[in-house]
Amino acid sequence: MTNDLIDRYLAAIAHELPESERADIAAELRDELMSGVEAQEKSLGRPLTDKELGAALAAFGMRVGIGITIVVFLARAAKEAWRPRESEPTVRAAA
Repeated sequence: MTNDLIDRYLAAIAHELPESERADIAAELRDELMSGVEAQEKSLGRPLTDKELGAALAAFGMRVGIGITIVVFLARAAKEAWRPRESEPTVRAAA
């Protein structure tokens, strides 16, 4: 159940990411998440229960949510920055 829960969690996060960066960011998130889960399991001396894993995912999600919001915002801002705006006057060099 643990891997299924983690897979579904990461799929939900990946869905919100820009498609061009989705696979790389999801892989990095998986590595960080699994490191945290493994550290908790090692300190407890047993696998996490589903309830404990849910709590770990919630805590991880709060940090990731902020990061994803920033990534999505920056991606959208970069896309907007390259879009020509009709309302802006064209600057011409003086002759």
